[in-house]
Amino acid sequence: MFIDTIEEIKKKSKINGLITPIYNGLNISNIGSFILENYEIQNNFEKLSLIQSLEIPKKKKVVLLLIDALGFNLLNFVRNKVLLESFEEMINNGLYTVITSTFPSTTATALPSIYTLSTPGIHGALGYRFYAKEFGNLINPLFQKLSVNKNCPIKFDESWFIPIKTIFEILNDYRIQNYSIVRSDYLSSTFDKAVYRGTKEIGYLTLSDLYNKILELLTLDTVFINAYWWSIDALSHHYSPFSQTVISEIKFIDYFLKMLLEKIDNDTLLIITADHGQIDTSKGKVIKLRDEPGSSNILLPASDVRAPYIYTNGKLKKEFFEKFENIVALTKEEAFNLGLFGETINFDERVGDYVIIFKDNSCIEFISEESEVSLLGKHGNLTEDEMLVPLILYYK
Repeated sequence: MFIDTIEEIKKKSKINGLITPIYNGLNISNIGSFILENYEIQNNFEKLSLIQSLEIPKKKKVVLLLIDALGFNLLNFVRNKVLLESFEEMINNGLYTVITSTFPSTTATALPSIYTLSTPGIHGALGYRFYAKEFGNLINPLFQKLSVNKNCPIKFDESWFIPIKTIFEILNDYRIQNYSIVRSDYLSSTFDKAVYRGTKEIGYLTLSDLYNKILELLTLDTVFINAYWWSIDALSHHYSPFSQTVISEIKFIDYFLKMLLEKIDNDTLLIITADHGQIDTSKGKVIKLRDEPGSSNILLPASDVRAPYIYTNGKLKKEFFEKFENIVALTKEEAFNLGLFGETINFDERVGDYVIIFKDNSCIEFISEESEVSLLGKHGNLTEDEMLVPLILYYK
């Protein structure tokens, strides 16, 4: 059953022609509240509004499968190209709808939002790179390094990066067993240890390995299984999101799901979603701010080439950006007032003086790490391709 929320999302968007996050009911950060309620854990987190009117039976086992970069538009594009038997089974006999990602629409912000059931302004992971006053510099938390120097690793405590409780810690309080199955090479990451704090992490090597790990855990009586799959994001960056390679990969994932659906019993709820989508930027304009008159007033862009925060020396006026027809420059205060990071802002220094919003598939060339500009698929901003993600609930 498809519940179409697209018009509601567009109507509630704060920027015409784009999609701003709807943190109060139609956002990936709202999924956790539903999961807690499935285990009879009452909570005051924002709830998925469309779920409240539906009678979804509570299950002893929940599998949350997060497929990185599987945007709603991408999934529907592939559905129109090839037969996805398993997705069609879940869509026709389960619940299929659309919700929004975070801003920025990037993994470094989205995952903390999902697993802390909170907005970016509360948990503080405000982008792929952000200014951390504790380091006096821009940091890249995913790769634990200073952003301006790939050879300068940094160390930080899990509770510093994610200072609030995770869903796994809440489940532990109620003695609900929970596991997170992630790529083996992520297990040593402080980012993962912070985001998945409280859970038992299990590594996998391949999609078949992930499948078998899920099956092993489904033998438990009562359990929450969190599983993350990464390939769509990597391939979309490299080949572009609507490429034949990505279509083929989603077809392979569909077969993985076919095997998984065959094993799911009546005590299991499967939830599938994504952290964000991607937009094809292969023909997008690259804006080189440092070549513009007055750019000497820019200290350093932060966040992402698709969602830059511009820190200045205080002399750069908003009029500087008016020459670019494909962007909208918001002051920090305007971005906060639009609710891009949620209603509460605990880390305002992590957002620059200006936040750049793109009307199209352009990007800004960074002073550092410019290799990102060459990626054919990108994400981080507020287009439909980046912001709309699927939400599928399936049970027998």
